[in-house]
Amino acid sequence: MLMQKIVCPICRDHITVGSASCECNRGHKFEVISGIIDFVPDIKNDKGLLNEEKIWDNVAEKGFSEIGLVPNPYIEKKCWQDRLRVFELIIKREWRDYRNRNLCICEIGCGYRLALSFLISLGFSHVDYIGIDISVKMMQLAKKSYGNVPANWNTQFIRSSANEDIFKENSLDLVFCDGVLARLDLGSVVKWISKALKPEGLFIFNDHSDKNVLAKLGRTLIPNFHHRYDPCDEGQKCIMPDHVKEKASRCHLHLVYEKGLHFVNGRLQYLTEIFNWPKPIVVCGYHTARLVDHFISSPSWSYSFTQAYRKYIK
Repeated sequence: MLMQKIVCPICRDHITVGSASCECNRGHKFEVISGIIDFVPDIKNDKGLLNEEKIWDNVAEKGFSEIGLVPNPYIEKKCWQDRLRVFELIIKREWRDYRNRNLCICEIGCGYRLALSFLISLGFSHVDYIGIDISVKMMQLAKKSYGNVPANWNTQFIRSSANEDIFKENSLDLVFCDGVLARLDLGSVVKWISKALKPEGLFIFNDHSDKNVLAKLGRTLIPNFHHRYDPCDEGQKCIMPDHVKEKASRCHLHLVYEKGLHFVNGRLQYLTEIFNWPKPIVVCGYHTARLVDHFISSPSWSYSFTQAYRKYIK
C-alpha cells in the first residue's frame, strides 16, 4: 500500500521497489541505499542540491551541538516543545477522531528525526509514513534512532528534492515539515502538496519569519555562525507568512490555523551566546521571555510561525 502512493519522478508511472534498486513500469531505475530510495542519482549536476546535501551530511556526521548550529540548546529544546504543542493542538482540533484514522503522512526534511517521534506519540490507528530528505546520512540516523517503529506504522525514506512531485494525486492525508519550507521553491512545493493531499488533508509547517530583524542581527553578530554548517555561508533562510498564504490560496489550500512563536525567546538564544550567559541566567531569561511571548503572537514579527492548511473539497 505504501509504495502505491509514490510515482517515478521522471515519468510519474508506478514504482516497484526491490532490496537494491527500484524501477518504474517504463524502465527508469533508481538505487536503494540501506532501504532508502535514491531519486537524485545525478545530484552532482545540481549545485543547489549538492550544497544542501553537504550541509546536512556535515550535521549528520558532527551533530548539531558540535557544529554549534543551535545557539542555546536549553532554549532550543524548550522552543521545540512549544512547537510540538502547537502541532498537536492543530491535529486534535482538525481531526477530532485522529486516533481512529488510517493515515498516509509525508514529512519534508525528515532527517532531523524528532518529528517522527512526535508523530508516533499521537497514537494514530495506522500510518504509512514517507520521509523525504536530501541527505542519506541524515535519514540513516533517523532510521537508526527509530528502527523499531510501532507495528501499525509502515515507513519509507526517500532521497529526493522536495521541490519535485513524487506522489500520486489525492494520496496523502498529512504533509508536515519543520524549518524546511524556506529552503525550497515555495511555489513548486505548495503546488504538489495541493495535488497530493486528499480532500480535507492537512499541510502543517513551522518556519522562521523573514521580518524578525533582531534575530537576523543576532545571527550576524555571532562570529561565523552560518559558516559552521553552510560552506557557502548563504545565511539562514526565512520566509514571509503572507507569501505562503498567497501561494496556498492559489492552490486551493485553506488556512485553518496561524500563530507566531517566540517573539522574545527566538532572539534570546543569540544573546546567550554573544554574552556567554551561565545556565541559571539562561533559564531565568527563558521563563521571563516566555511571559512576553504569551501575549505577542504576530506571525510576521515573531521568531518563527506555524501555519496549517486544509485542502478544499471541490
